[in-house]
Amino acid sequence: MQVQLELEVDGSTTLADLDSAIREPEEQYFICTSFGLMEFTDAIGQATAEIHVSTDEAQEPTLKKVRLIAPHGIALTVDEDKVEFTDLSFDLADAREETSDLLADYYRP
Repeated sequence: MQVQLELEVDGSTTLADLDSAIREPEEQYFICTSFGLMEFTDAIGQATAEIHVSTDEAQEPTLKKVRLIAPHGIALTVDEDKVEFTDLSFDLADAREETSDLLADYYRP
C-alpha cells in the first residue's frame, strides 16, 4: 500500500563550492577547497512511502518493509535557528600536498 508521510528529520550534509574548484591539469581531477558541513534538527517534509505488511497464521500483521518513493528527492524545510554551519575549507597548497600523498599511496606497488 502507498501512504503520504509527514517527516521530521535531524541530519547533516556536506556543501561544496564547485564554482571555486581548481582543476589539476596533469592528473585531471578537481580540488575543492571551499566546503562546509551543515547540521540541522527538526527539518520537516513530505514523502510517499510504499509499505509492505504480511500476516501470520493468527492474522497478526507484521511490518516487512517501508520504502520511500521520491524520484525527485525530498524537499526539507528547516528553521534558520536549527541549522549550524561549520567551515571546512582549507588552503590550496595543503590540498595539493595531501592529494599527491594519497596518489603516491594509491600507486605504490
